[in-house]
Amino acid sequence: MKRIGFLAAIWAAASAQNYNHPTTGLAGTYSGGCQVHTCSGTYYDNGGSGSDYANSIPLVYWTFCPNNSTQCLRATFTSFNVEQGCFLWTCCGYWFGGSCPGEPCCYDWLAIGNGPAQNSPLLFWGCGMTGPGTVTSSDASGCLTFRFCSDWSTTRPGWSANLSCVNCTRQPAGNSDCQNSTPVCSNAGITDVSYGPGASAQCGGCVTNENYTNFYIFQPQGASGNIQLSVCPSNGTDDYDVAIWGPFATNDLSVLCGSLGAPVRCTYAVYPWDPGPPPCGAPGACTGLQNGNADNSEDVCGNGWVAPLYATAGSYYILMINGWTAGAQGYNLTWTLPPGMTLNCTPLAQPVVAFRAEVRSGEGVFLSWRYDLQRLEAGASLAGWAIDRSGDGGVSWQTIAQLPADITTYMDRSPFVGENLYRLRYGYEDGRTEVYLKPQRVEWYPAAGSPFTAWYDAAQESIHLQIFDQGRGGPIELYTLDGRLIRRLEVESSPFLTAMGFVVKDPGVYIVQYGGQRIVVPVIR
Repeated sequence: MKRIGFLAAIWAAASAQNYNHPTTGLAGTYSGGCQVHTCSGTYYDNGGSGSDYANSIPLVYWTFCPNNSTQCLRATFTSFNVEQGCFLWTCCGYWFGGSCPGEPCCYDWLAIGNGPAQNSPLLFWGCGMTGPGTVTSSDASGCLTFRFCSDWSTTRPGWSANLSCVNCTRQPAGNSDCQNSTPVCSNAGITDVSYGPGASAQCGGCVTNENYTNFYIFQPQGASGNIQLSVCPSNGTDDYDVAIWGPFATNDLSVLCGSLGAPVRCTYAVYPWDPGPPPCGAPGACTGLQNGNADNSEDVCGNGWVAPLYATAGSYYILMINGWTAGAQGYNLTWTLPPGMTLNCTPLAQPVVAFRAEVRSGEGVFLSWRYDLQRLEAGASLAGWAIDRSGDGGVSWQTIAQLPADITTYMDRSPFVGENLYRLRYGYEDGRTEVYLKPQRVEWYPAAGSPFTAWYDAAQESIHLQIFDQGRGGPIELYTLDGRLIRRLEVESSPFLTAMGFVVKDPGVYIVQYGGQRIVVPVIR
């Protein structure tokens, strides 16, 4: 097991969570449960750290996503042992017939997809004792999806993987999160593309997992009555589902999105082979709410359509469109409203629709945000912005900039070395102030100067090292003052901070060498 920074290890042991792979799918799908948003923890097979995995796990998958919008999930496998081999055998519908369709040949297997959907492009597929190593998402969502199959006999110890996050460039989240729901301004058709799940999961009822989601909020006006709608993929083959929550008396998304629960309407539009087992599956790609249907919710064995929704004028409703197809080309949403009903733009409690922090090497951290005047309350007017920064994870904040309302970018040229947390505040002309719901976290290190720091921690009897060399990598060595080599460790190439340490019991003066530079570290007891 590789050594990590001692302080990081202590914190991880105290706060990290264990995740055991599910064994059954929900609502007739292969989804083992709603996606997990995390940047720490240990992911195991269903047997956990001390037992083998179970037999007869049928392609069940689980998705893990980062818990912020600027990073991608990484899984580092520390152990891997999954049954290998084949002889006239079938595993989860894959017929090997005595020969293997490629290597390795697997009775049981683990697949890792690059994204939040069960059929995301594969980063790994295999078995045996040679595991995936380190796997990092490069998908627009930053997510990884793990799918497992085991046959009816013989098990193995399975796997263990440490979860973490790394900085990356991702597709802007847009309205992929409930908190960023897009107001619907009319009954005109909507064409949209979804790039991933939001930062917080909305699961309940027949919604078993967010894959590629978009959220909308709408308010019927003028008359109450039954709403029909349809969602059809732009290319005719992608798979989208629909869920609706409501009615609500408020449009405050910070309140609503914390506890949506089970939707009042929920559909599946699938093909006979995906995502549920045959013979389930709707005959077509479109889905929605349509006259002639009596059910309010269905599982994967439904026909893709549910009953119209009786919507009350003046109330608020949240609509989620959930795509199950990796790389989908988008969809078309059309409405059929009863006589006298219109859908007007819905003012929301949060006029800001996006806030991003981007590290720019040698410059600092570039902050940008967007807002929508249609979200403002009637008569309200923005006065300006304030940027707050925290170096202790949000315990304390410092205001670093105050800007007029027409400025929507700011460059922080003196960020903290290491973690920076930013939040955006906005003020109204009447004196009220609010904080945008989603702060942004980045790590920043100077591009020039020493590629590492080293110091002695007497409480832990160790020399701590932090390496920020923009991906150089190589050996780091510990010497005595007279030039005797004591320890040598290899540093993997990485554009991010690497934390390591040397245990030192004897007092004296030591030299740490890395990247052609040396730091002298006195050890005094």
